[in-house]
Amino acid sequence: MQLHSKKCHFFKNFNKKTFFCFFLLNCLRMCKICSIFAAQNVTMSRLYIIEAKDAGNCTVDLQISDQTTRRVDIGDFIRRHPHPQYNKYLDPRNFRRFEIEDGNIVWGKSWDLVFPVEQLHAGVTEG
Repeated sequence: MQLHSKKCHFFKNFNKKTFFCFFLLNCLRMCKICSIFAAQNVTMSRLYIIEAKDAGNCTVDLQISDQTTRRVDIGDFIRRHPHPQYNKYLDPRNFRRFEIEDGNIVWGKSWDLVFPVEQLHAGVTEG
């Protein structure tokens, strides 16, 4: 492959590992995020929740797909963002009724309360 620029780290290090990112770069018109991943040969993998346990006081212990564990205070989010849809989960009986669906921890049949796994992985709930 010819280099389009001698300074281009991505094309100097092009190999099979970066093919997928190269494809994304072309499709997304040189998206900066993709070019960083490709230049560093970063494999993009989806984080997901493997297991969740009620740790009491509206807190959960999470086991995440990259083998990390986190204790996250969901009650803190609910108290900072009062809403009838969320407030019912401050009751321990309702809080314990979470499910793991599609790698997410969710409350309610219609996913009344759900957080991005990346935030939970960082141990925070932002809103």
